[in-house]
Amino acid sequence: MPSLVVIRTTPTVAPGLLSLPAWETLRAAHTVLAASAEHPQLPALDEAGIAWQLVPAETAEARAARLVGLLNGEDGPVVWLASQAGDDDLIRAVAAVGSRATVLQGSRDLPGGRLLDLVKTMDVLRTGCPWDAGQTHRSLAPHLIEESYEALEALEAQDADALREELGDVLLQVVFHGRYIGGGVMKRQSHTRGQIRHHALVFVGLRAAQFMIEMRDRKLNAVLRREFGQRMQQTHRVGAP
Repeated sequence: MPSLVVIRTTPTVAPGLLSLPAWETLRAAHTVLAASAEHPQLPALDEAGIAWQLVPAETAEARAARLVGLLNGEDGPVVWLASQAGDDDLIRAVAAVGSRATVLQGSRDLPGGRLLDLVKTMDVLRTGCPWDAGQTHRSLAPHLIEESYEALEALEAQDADALREELGDVLLQVVFHGRYIGGGVMKRQSHTRGQIRHHALVFVGLRAAQFMIEMRDRKLNAVLRREFGQRMQQTHRVGAP
């Protein structure tokens, strides 16, 4: 019996980079549907030679009835390309008419992917919102202080939910300041490289970490010897015993 499959994807992963089960389901489908011609996965389907159709704007209930109706007498699954919101209302409406939709995660958020969403959002606000565009480091300073104190209060109160929210507010301020100076803070890699060097055992393994420490010590000893030799030469030049 044909099944209804809802494929969800994340905007933090490039279109077309789908899981193998997602691609197999799309190739086996007799109907692939989407609500908008702007759905980011459609160009990838075109390139793969997979046909798709658009459905008109309608309520979740009407859309559920449409999708369930396509299941009758057809081979292969009916695939719905979910919007970025996930289309939970459609899934509930399908269940309400006595059918069931299988949710297939075509792609998942990469670690830190949502942070990139925040950076992109702040870039838009810096140019599109008059209030944001008019801010400076000095005008933003009270907000950074306030959010930091609120995070500290949540920490001292041992309120994990409040701390999570307040740390998000602090992060927002950090990104705001970083994007204000043209991305200098967000684009610097020296902080990352420094953390990797200081935690070499974690990032590169025991043997590599020991090698890095040995090379660091050699460089340090070479610097000390060079500085000591320079000081001795200066001492002899001034006639000191």
